[in-house]
Amino acid sequence: FAVVHVRGFQHKVTDGDLVMVKTDLGAPVGSKIILQKLQALGSRDFTLLGRPVLPLDLAHVEATIIEKSISRTKVHQFFKRRERKRVFSYTRTRQTLLRINNIIVTGRVGQTSDK
Repeated sequence: FAVVHVRGFQHKVTDGDLVMVKTDLGAPVGSKIILQKLQALGSRDFTLLGRPVLPLDLAHVEATIIEKSISRTKVHQFFKRRERKRVFSYTRTRQTLLRINNIIVTGRVGQTSDK
């Protein structure tokens, strides 16, 4: 498993997972991306914890962008008593669906150039 940091949010992922990221990553649908900001990495035998992130050349996660969409409409009502004021605001956020292809450990602990 790996804990990936993407645009301010943490996602625990394994191979083959689908992850909904609450932002538009900027890459087109079908492209492969590499996520390098890992906060934790582990398996049955070991667990590596970053403080706050692991070294960038230790491991990375490969993912494919499957879909880009917009979330459901969220309604926020602002109301002032005794003034007959009622304001509605509507928001929709962009979402990106990722498929995690694999988690690759590229270096050895303690022998990375990024400490």
